[in-house]
Amino acid sequence: MREIDTSQLDALARGFMAAPAKVIPSLLPVAHKAGGNIKTRMRKDASGHRHLAGLERFVQYDVEVDATSVTVDVGFRKEGRGNLANIAAFGSPTSAPVMDITAGLYAEVPNFMRWVAKVGSEAF
Repeated sequence: MREIDTSQLDALARGFMAAPAKVIPSLLPVAHKAGGNIKTRMRKDASGHRHLAGLERFVQYDVEVDATSVTVDVGFRKEGRGNLANIAAFGSPTSAPVMDITAGLYAEVPNFMRWVAKVGSEAF
């Protein structure tokens, strides 16, 4: 029987297994910056609507972290005027949407990806 040297493959696998512990902490500032930028854009888009005055005050973002991921959640608090967010974003049977809740996300994705690549490559 022939032996195959897998030491390089084993080392690569160990590197991949250790990657989250090295990269995740470095991604936290990137996630907070992205969340803040998306929140700012969403607040701007949510403001100035005559029938939804004050809606912008209910935009928030949260960053959640676990062992293998960082998640940014930007949206409306479902209280007070924030309860009207679905009407603003999706409309109603009698009115069209008044804002695009994805605009901030689409604007931020290129910046976020650039910083994730930079931070991720520097973590090793």
